Amino acid sequence: MQTDPCPSSIRGLSLLGVVVVLGLAGCGSDGRSTVEGTVTLNGRPIESGAVAFRPLDGKTATVGCFISAGRFRLQVPVGSMRVEITSMEKAGTAVTLAQGDPVEVELHSEAIPERYNAKSELVIDVKAGINRVAYALER
Repeated sequence: MQTDPCPSSIRGLSLLGVVVVLGLAGCGSDGRSTVEGTVTLNGRPIESGAVAFRPLDGKTATVGCFISAGRFRLQVPVGSMRVEITSMEKAGTAVTLAQGDPVEVELHSEAIPERYNAKSELVIDVKAGINRVAYALER
């Protein structure tokens, strides 16, 4: 089976860009609440990944942060949010030519099913105060 790393890698990098660029918007507390939680895939904590909160009404900023050891914590605007979770996994290796010499590179693909990221079905209604969530994802 040959794995095409581009679509998943691009999607992962896209969400990573949201986390890096818009994650700063989650640092303030004006109209925002803390969302903290855990993320597991098939019962195991996700080692690393990212989570993004996109407003359903489009009136506030999308915010995100990194997932580490299955945990995350950030400031999110109050309101209904679509939740997108991503995590890359090693999908194999390939040999490519770098300046004429063969070089082995790792291939990665999205570990999380689309129903939790690109086509996420996850929604949270962020309330004032601390919001605790546990996302138990299944393949």
